[in-house]
Amino acid sequence: MQQCDFEYEILVHDDASTDGTQKIIKEYQGKYPEIIKPIFQTENQYSKGIRGLIARFNLPRARGKYIALCEGDDYWIDPLKLKKQVDFLERNEDYVLTTGGFILKNEKLSEEEIQIFDSESATETNPEGFDLTLEMFFKKWYTKTLTLVFRKNSIDIQNLISYINSRDFHINYFLLKKGKGYYFREVFGVYNIHQGGVFSSIDQEKRIKDSFEIYNELYKRNKDNYIRISLQRDLRFLLSRRINGYCNFKNVLKLLLLNKSWKELKTNLRIAVYVFLKRIVSGKNKQ
Repeated sequence: MQQCDFEYEILVHDDASTDGTQKIIKEYQGKYPEIIKPIFQTENQYSKGIRGLIARFNLPRARGKYIALCEGDDYWIDPLKLKKQVDFLERNEDYVLTTGGFILKNEKLSEEEIQIFDSESATETNPEGFDLTLEMFFKKWYTKTLTLVFRKNSIDIQNLISYINSRDFHINYFLLKKGKGYYFREVFGVYNIHQGGVFSSIDQEKRIKDSFEIYNELYKRNKDNYIRISLQRDLRFLLSRRINGYCNFKNVLKLLLLNKSWKELKTNLRIAVYVFLKRIVSGKNKQ
């Protein structure tokens, strides 16, 4: 449905699906061999613990100047989505990415909600859209994957795949370290929430654990202040709720060493004291 005045290719990574998707992909590949270029996995890579599938399998073979992402559960509804975003990047060479609004569709509840964000911190907010910075990215998930279009030459693919816990987050993070983004205040697509979805079915505790692992690895290599603050937040959650495998003295020490201000230290000390006291009480109860 996309109405484009430029050439494009569609790179499909099928992660060993079992629902007949591969047959459909092959049918389209037969009709449009110059456009549709699939990879068919024989074993599901995600279930084997491999992360950063986009960066590992699709980005290295992309030949275009720009890259648009759309995952299997989601779809675009604006026929001019790609044209609007590419035209903007062509006119504004100092921007590295564009993104926009979407419809949040909850299959279980049969509900739909339009998600179009705004930002009080944006310096040039207008009805059409506003600029995105790295600081804003850490406050809200403006860059929903299905709405993202970015410059290929602004991303270091080898750097992405070098991370054990590589996610879509890494793409956005490293792009916005290179330059600014632009957010279109209009609906580009539909994001599906359903029980079969990989991320929509993950509970809060699992999300925080995954988030901690991502930030922990990123902070070790980048020492970024935004990552440090996010890492503190996740550590406080894991320690205060005494999550198994994370509530240990090593992480208590890590939390205290992340401080950069007296206010942070006071907050983190309360968590540290709480963990120590709980450990003492638990030890006495066992005796």
